[in-house]
Amino acid sequence: MRRLILLIVLFSACSTIEKSELSSSSSSLISNIHFFNTGNAFCSIVTCPYEKKIFIYDCGMKSGKNERTYSKIQIKKEFEKHLKGNKITLAVSHADMDHNSLLPLVLEGDISDIFLGGERGDYFNLEEFLGKTSNAAIKSGNDLKALENNKIYSCGNQSAKLLSTNVGTKPNSKSMIVKFSLGEIDIILSGDAYGENERYTALNAKKDLRNIEILTASHHGSSKKGSNSEDWARVVSPKTLIYNAGTHNGYKHPRCEVVYRFNPYLKTEKTHRLSCYDQILKSINTKKSEFNVGDYKKLTIKIKGNLYSVETDELTFNPSSPHR
Repeated sequence: MRRLILLIVLFSACSTIEKSELSSSSSSLISNIHFFNTGNAFCSIVTCPYEKKIFIYDCGMKSGKNERTYSKIQIKKEFEKHLKGNKITLAVSHADMDHNSLLPLVLEGDISDIFLGGERGDYFNLEEFLGKTSNAAIKSGNDLKALENNKIYSCGNQSAKLLSTNVGTKPNSKSMIVKFSLGEIDIILSGDAYGENERYTALNAKKDLRNIEILTASHHGSSKKGSNSEDWARVVSPKTLIYNAGTHNGYKHPRCEVVYRFNPYLKTEKTHRLSCYDQILKSINTKKSEFNVGDYKKLTIKIKGNLYSVETDELTFNPSSPHR
């Protein structure tokens, strides 16, 4: 009997050690989310250090290009580097081409799941591409709506939760708003959400909007149709804000009024430039943790445990450092 008790104690101790080692090992691994300058568009990859998996949220190209914008050849090579041997989960926020036009070019490999904001029929430009992904489980329309408040991806300590989709009838108002948790850091990816999407999400996913560290501005930083409202800024209260907007774009994204609206909630950083529009394009000096991908070639958020850094091709920022 004593021997049995001793074996149970030893087994319990070994299990505790294994769990502790696993937790320690997990917290030492680095997760990356890459945002690429493809003009006034959205293109991102989330890498996973735990398994051979990768999550893609949108990838399109449009106007607003500059000398730092990826060419089609460059972005294809970038994706080849990250996708090699990985199982792919693809989330396309909605059917506008600035969020999906590059997908047939850059995506090759094992696509396990595809989530499409709106109806599949909205994606006329991706009809051939989707036809070639016969092994992938494709969710759109009511099938996707039914997944609200559910996880649509997981890898190690990473997970993606669908907060809202298909709120309105316009393409932008069908945008998927996704909460991506990487360890202890939560990020909101918001596509081209309008004010109605933001209000719906704030009402129906209130608990998931607590303690958000990083937010991508809705609709490239637009203020039209209620996007990036004062209420949304207050409810989410992000510490870091990412704009996916090309400089010199005809849409005048991001709006400077949106930049100033979020400023009270953002952490302080070293001085850097940020492009935004009033009536004309302005390059402002800011000390806030806010970045426009269009000001750089690539912007990467590196996450390790409860700490993260924002790295560009010019500078590295550490908005989660303890002294901040």
